[in-house]
Amino acid sequence: MILPPLTLSILGALLATSSSASALPLNSNGDQAQQPFLPSSSSKTQVDPSSDVFLTPAIREFINSVLEQWDSPGLSVAVVRKDDEEKSGWKSETAGYGIAGEDGRLMDGDSLHGIASNSKLFLAYSVGLLINNETLGAKLDWDTKVKDVIPERKLWDETASNNADFTDLLSHRTGMPRHDSSGQARKGGIREMISTMRYLRPSAEFRTTLQYNNLMYETLSSLPEILLNISYPDYIHDNIFRPLNMSSSTFNVHDAEITRPGQLAEGFVRSGKVDSLGIKGTRRSINPYFLQSGNEIWVSWLAMLLNKGKHPYNNETIIPESVVDHCATGVTVIKGKTDEKFPEVSGKMYGAGQMMFSYQGKNVVEHGGSNLGFKTQVSRLPYDNLALAVLSNDEEYGSFIMEIVKNRLIDEILGLPKIDWNARYWAANQKQLNDSIAELVPYPLNPSPPSASFFSPSSHIFSHPTYGTLRPCIAKPTSASQTSPYCSSILSLPVVQPFLNSSLNAQQDPPLTLIARSGGFFATWIRLVHFDGNLFNITSVFTNGGDDGKGVTLLPGRAEGVAEWVDRSGTTPFDTAVGGGVRSGLDGPAEEGHETLVARLGLSKGVAEWIGDEKVAEDGTGSSSRGWAFRGGFWGKEGAAKSLEELGLTGKDAAEVWWGEVKG
Repeated sequence: MILPPLTLSILGALLATSSSASALPLNSNGDQAQQPFLPSSSSKTQVDPSSDVFLTPAIREFINSVLEQWDSPGLSVAVVRKDDEEKSGWKSETAGYGIAGEDGRLMDGDSLHGIASNSKLFLAYSVGLLINNETLGAKLDWDTKVKDVIPERKLWDETASNNADFTDLLSHRTGMPRHDSSGQARKGGIREMISTMRYLRPSAEFRTTLQYNNLMYETLSSLPEILLNISYPDYIHDNIFRPLNMSSSTFNVHDAEITRPGQLAEGFVRSGKVDSLGIKGTRRSINPYFLQSGNEIWVSWLAMLLNKGKHPYNNETIIPESVVDHCATGVTVIKGKTDEKFPEVSGKMYGAGQMMFSYQGKNVVEHGGSNLGFKTQVSRLPYDNLALAVLSNDEEYGSFIMEIVKNRLIDEILGLPKIDWNARYWAANQKQLNDSIAELVPYPLNPSPPSASFFSPSSHIFSHPTYGTLRPCIAKPTSASQTSPYCSSILSLPVVQPFLNSSLNAQQDPPLTLIARSGGFFATWIRLVHFDGNLFNITSVFTNGGDDGKGVTLLPGRAEGVAEWVDRSGTTPFDTAVGGGVRSGLDGPAEEGHETLVARLGLSKGVAEWIGDEKVAEDGTGSSSRGWAFRGGFWGKEGAAKSLEELGLTGKDAAEVWWGEVKG
């Protein structure tokens, strides 16, 4: 599947930890730095690091032990450092550890990973290149107002709409939360997406606090087309990929499958994991998801970053030094103070596609990335001439493992005190799990039914101008009025069967359950399970195997204590797949006949509330006061911004996303 332009800066380009055969030479002899790695029969690592300075046998042993302890599939690592004693002026090493795929393929430096938001720096640099382009008719700068270049771009908040500049979008200070689940293929591409952003509700006032938002980067990816009549992928290829000889890098996954077969790493989740019941689950590949997206990090890219934007071999300017410096300058506060549990790490600032902080007194510039099944960290210590990329194909523990390995490498290479980050993050993970379980809300023993106005939604259509259409179908209708030909066809699809049943266990009748298609990149189906009254739990389902029952993945977001489930065959009964009396995704553990009100769609938790006022919109805009209010974190709010409930709002007024009923 080829991604539409909308997802380019969220999901990124295709890159890897090593250089290709045509990439710049970085070794001491001036020869091509990257040669094909040969698998070691006695090690999880694809190369023998016995002669390496950075990725030593001790590091290999350490990384393999971490992977084993966390039951994690694999890791790719790249390290680059300026070294005047080397003929080329650089020392670089890459290696892979563990496995890249369910077939047992070993991870190596050429394995392609999905690095997601580590593509943001490419976007930020593209804006800087346009600012420095003196041939443009209008002079641009970092404080250029977006509305002056992209007039169709308007926001819910009029102040933000009129005053937001390039820096505001790049530093996440527009007040707009993630709203990632609104991302979908649109006929009008990015420009159509931009025109619908005005209907997305903000979670904070303009320029008051960081609210991470991918859509702002999507917006700025339209600049090359607007200003130069060239697509964003082509602009990056011409101005970054090609000058750095990154010949196999591409935004087109289909091309990568053809040109680099067998090199796409597969992301892994844990099927049937139920933390609250001590069920560890089974690692399962979700490779089909990854085949929609991906990224790699090249040695040449890391070296260019350390070289202040210049080609590391010939010193030609790729990115102006002023742009590199600007993007690495803090604008928005991420974390205002040091965590007492991690005193070696300072507070953090966000610039443009990068965050800045100090670690054990060393300045660090870095960014992470997260796609389902893939976690990445790309870091550089500019005053120590050191850069690292750590790429994991572990959905659940990858973020911990990247930090453990990254910090250990920094400690070893710079001779800093060695901190047992593995023990720290192991304890932090357990605490996070325990805290999440403690926050679970018991399911009432005798829940109240929805209001009479709820029945029957199967013949009704709900709409949001940005998120699209929601058309729920009752999973087990009890009368003809609760179904329709459309719903009958939906519920009969093989792809729906694995997640159709919501029963707590075989002895209990399943709660009222609704299934609806979703056109988003991060969710193709939404499942609503009755909790109490007009409240429903939300489970997000991602499928990319078509309607034949293959490629089913329930997405639990970031909630601990709830199960992930993957079934690519479409033949495993849902409750069996998650270990009996516990539903996967976002419904939590079933203990003493209780369920939990913990729900997430995509990457954010949420609860759906049915609002049953009788007014229905005649114009198809979804402005009706009768419909579904998705709230409780559905929009992906972060940081200090208050929730709508904390502001005293209820009902439709508290909807982070409102699907109003429209005439069918």
